[in-house]
Amino acid sequence: MKRLLGNLMVLVLASMVGLAHADAQSHYKAAEKFYDATNVVDAPTITERMVSAMVSQSPELVPHKSILLDFMLEIINSDEYRDLKIQSYMAHLSEPQLNELTGIFSSDAYQQFRMRQAAMLTESNQGIQQLMRARQGELTRRIQENVQRLAQ
Repeated sequence: MKRLLGNLMVLVLASMVGLAHADAQSHYKAAEKFYDATNVVDAPTITERMVSAMVSQSPELVPHKSILLDFMLEIINSDEYRDLKIQSYMAHLSEPQLNELTGIFSSDAYQQFRMRQAAMLTESNQGIQQLMRARQGELTRRIQENVQRLAQ
């Protein structure tokens, strides 16, 4: 009887491990599909902006900008980075959540949004600049008030 119970426990544990492994595999597959759906086609543009910001903050990097850009793109396109992203998705999102997000990011509406996102950002930035110019007096007043407050 003890032996039968022991064998039964081994079978139960083995099946639990097998199910956990299958769950982990399907979770990984869901995270992988989400990564593929969100893989940014314009990564070079985004990376270029990041590098430009870094170079503007550290002028000594100016002569090395192209090397820095190539290096960052190499990392972003590496299998190691891809796996880090997938592992991060798995740590923070459940398999059903990943599947739902993949559906959203794969949808025609989201694809249209992505295609038009740069134009929308440009329009928004122009709008912000217009609003800033229109309210320049208010900004000047607030800065003057702050200067007076700091002088006290």
